[in-house]
Amino acid sequence: MRLLVYRYVIEAGVNEMMRDYGFLGILLAFLLLAFFFLAMPACAEQSWDVQTVDENALGLGNGYCPIAVNSNNVPSIAYTSSNSSAALVMYAGWNSSLGGFSTQRITTGYATDIMLDPQNSPVILCGSGGLQYVGWNGTGWTFQKVDDGNFGTIALDSTEKPHVGYISGNIVKYASWTGSNWTTQTIDTYSILPSLTPQVYLDIDSTDKPYIMYFMSPDLKLATLENSGWNIQNVSLPDTIGDVGNMVLDSKGFPRFIYLVYSVSEIKYASWNGFNWKTETAVSGFPMENVGFLALDSLDYPHISFVSGQKLMYAGWTGAEWSIQTVYADLPVQGPAYMAVDSNRVPHMSFRANPPSEGLFGRFNYMMYAAATEPVPLSLPSVFPLLLAVAAVIIGAVIVVITYVWKKKMS
Repeated sequence: MRLLVYRYVIEAGVNEMMRDYGFLGILLAFLLLAFFFLAMPACAEQSWDVQTVDENALGLGNGYCPIAVNSNNVPSIAYTSSNSSAALVMYAGWNSSLGGFSTQRITTGYATDIMLDPQNSPVILCGSGGLQYVGWNGTGWTFQKVDDGNFGTIALDSTEKPHVGYISGNIVKYASWTGSNWTTQTIDTYSILPSLTPQVYLDIDSTDKPYIMYFMSPDLKLATLENSGWNIQNVSLPDTIGDVGNMVLDSKGFPRFIYLVYSVSEIKYASWNGFNWKTETAVSGFPMENVGFLALDSLDYPHISFVSGQKLMYAGWTGAEWSIQTVYADLPVQGPAYMAVDSNRVPHMSFRANPPSEGLFGRFNYMMYAAATEPVPLSLPSVFPLLLAVAAVIIGAVIVVITYVWKKKMS
């Protein structure tokens, strides 16, 4: 009986309000609904600023060109150039007065990794008579030999001491700076010499514990340094791994990485949640020339650079889906392409392109840089549009009722 009374009151009230001022309430409700939907970030194509950093980057052979951004969101790149007789380790730093990069020759050899210390000074790992740790002291470059080796990655701990994960011959090794010298440890040994592009990646968590991921096909391994020594575990995934990209730690200290499944030509994104590995497809439907490079933004959202069909491509998580875009296609792109994301969630990429005069297998490449002109758009999960629509209708109904009551009092 009470429900019938409520129904009668509501129907009578609505009919009377509609008679008093027509469709004003409905119009207000739909205007509010439109406002909410228009205010939602759209997942649109981004625009990219692309520049040539150096026209004499090394072509065949070493293609490492790592990029980093400092606390002011300014990019730096380490790469390998070449003259008529030798490969050269180069540093490119952003020069705001030029609106582009200034380059410096560091030494002979090849670059393998770069990062920036808390003072925004570059720290570079390069191969030059063994692995060399190179730092900028404000006026020049300082050099320390870490160990014999042919590829490595670097990270700084909370006291700014460097740590290196690297390959020396067929041995996976770890080196750390004590303050006066480098100490080295053997982690694992390949049964055969690794390929020309060895895969070993290092990161350090907030407690200064090092994590080293390396690929011994068909096994992917993750090593962590415990009190008793190195804890090595096989990473169990539901796919047959064809190639592995870099590993990074998220804000909780959990590892994340990307890998390539050749059989279906897909880049998969894997993340550890503290209990197990979660995997998802980030990129599919594109011919894959390499696995790409992963970076996380301030929200722990992943961003991936990769090369497909000799085009530079980008895949970024928006919060609800993967946004995949072509960044550069003017010249054939030669991988790998590297990725960094600044504090504004703007992606920056470094890569090599083949100039027309050299062709695909020429000695020289262009060293290139690309950055988005705005932060990556965010998408709200699918439940939020429905909640916003409901909220808009409720607010519209409240406005209708208030307007009706006010009009009654004034009459």
